[in-house]
Amino acid sequence: LYSARENFQSLSALAEKNTGVIAGDMASEKLKSVLSSLSIHVPVKEYLSAEGVFHALAKKEIEALVINNLYGYAFEKRFKAIRTNVVFEPYGYYVVTPPGRNEKILQTIDLYLRRWKAESSSPYHQSFRRWILQETKGSSAKNVLPYVIYVLFFLAFFIVLVFAIRQNRRLKKRNKELKDMQQKLSEALARAEASDKLKLTFINNITHHLRTPANGIMGFAQLLYDSPKTSEEQKMFLDVIIYNTARLVEIINDLIDISKIESGEMELNPGSFIVGEMIEEIVQQARETLKKEKREHLVSIHVLPDPHVTSVVADRMRVKQVLHNLVSNALKFTPKGQITLGYKLFRSQQYLEFFVKDTGIGIPEDKQENIFDRFRHGDEAYSQTFEGTGLGLAIARGIAELMNGRIMVNSTLNKGSVFYFSIPFQEGITASPAPTPIKTSPCWQNQKILIVENERSSYLYLHAVLSRTGANILHARNACHAIELVRKHSDITAVLTEVILPDMNGIELIRQLKKSNPALLIIVQTPYPLAGEKEECIKSGASEYLVKPLTVKTLLECMEKLFHS
Repeated sequence: LYSARENFQSLSALAEKNTGVIAGDMASEKLKSVLSSLSIHVPVKEYLSAEGVFHALAKKEIEALVINNLYGYAFEKRFKAIRTNVVFEPYGYYVVTPPGRNEKILQTIDLYLRRWKAESSSPYHQSFRRWILQETKGSSAKNVLPYVIYVLFFLAFFIVLVFAIRQNRRLKKRNKELKDMQQKLSEALARAEASDKLKLTFINNITHHLRTPANGIMGFAQLLYDSPKTSEEQKMFLDVIIYNTARLVEIINDLIDISKIESGEMELNPGSFIVGEMIEEIVQQARETLKKEKREHLVSIHVLPDPHVTSVVADRMRVKQVLHNLVSNALKFTPKGQITLGYKLFRSQQYLEFFVKDTGIGIPEDKQENIFDRFRHGDEAYSQTFEGTGLGLAIARGIAELMNGRIMVNSTLNKGSVFYFSIPFQEGITASPAPTPIKTSPCWQNQKILIVENERSSYLYLHAVLSRTGANILHARNACHAIELVRKHSDITAVLTEVILPDMNGIELIRQLKKSNPALLIIVQTPYPLAGEKEECIKSGASEYLVKPLTVKTLLECMEKLFHS
């Protein structure tokens, strides 16, 4: 609706006012229909063209006109017509898509149309004005070209938009699939970790119940062996018992270690130690093994040290464990010949390499890749001939990797093998503390020792060992009883306790005992060491941390050292 002077606010304002339309125009027919339905009397005058009706408005032949928007844009400025806010029977132009599909496309188009309609300089209004220009001035190539450019631009934009939306949908779908897969993998990993922890807990519980009787068997067998009343024949039988119990304990230890490695529970405790001393201990153990097997005249053991290496910072117990496993393997597969244990420093690469060389049966080339796998012996036929669980090398590799080191083998069948074990080198403290002289039969008549042990066999063994020293022995079956005895007997000098007790955690017991008597010596014993447990015990006030089974020599040397310190 256009007017010459006033801005009409509604169709009712046209009552009795001359209003012009184009004869036969759809807008004319709609106006007449609407006015009739509203019972508004408006004198309608028809003209042959849009220009004619606007000319009549300018000449004040009519007071208003109704015309299609396209024509309105074409002539409103020329004839200075006022566009009113009254719009009726608008024509709708729609972009449609199949039901339930491509909703993002529709939302995007609506968003841009709303933005463009609000901006007079937008592509929407520019295209619209070009359209009007074509209607009024003809379709010359010069006039059509901008229109074509804008249409092509819009079509290109629309195609890119559709492609982007489809790609976005694909990406969202793919992301959802990846998230679902990640969630499933996370759940599977959590289940696997829970299973590993459950397995480790189960193995720890089982080994606790295996190590305790093993400790009793080995301990009492050793006491009988050392007794002057034991005959040579009985000593031979006891030797078999001790040897097989030691084998059982070694199998238990292997199961615990491989479980810790697989579940990530194994931790390192690095410290400075003298390499030569550790090597000497391993060689001494190997020679004792050969002596027990009566093979000392068949197999010789040699040491090849690096004179430039004195001490190193590493986990001594784990380094010794790896080398012990390698030497044990060499002993097992060298019926006759020579074994060499040595080490060499590669200072430029900052690593220390240990090696164990033997002249044994060797390993077939096609079997060398899997000898570090669990339960493997290099050749399955060996498992029928040689003792062992097949876990030693798997544990050695696990420890080497935990130390950021490596382990490898070079072997020739029927000629022998060389195992290499390397670790990062960090030089340690050179000085070694002088060992405390240990008496063969210590006399502790002035010592009062409290044994905290709920297992009868373990207590009887410890009592039998310690009573020979002349010490006064007290017994507590649980933590509460131990605390009570320490408070009652202020002259107790040492406490030998289990970590696992029926009524209190062993670490908490250490703290309670230290509160009662800060000078108390506390020796902790455990059937299986947990990660960080030794450090926690020492931090809480323990003087020593021992792993069962305890030999007479180990226990007495440990306590004698503490009493002297």
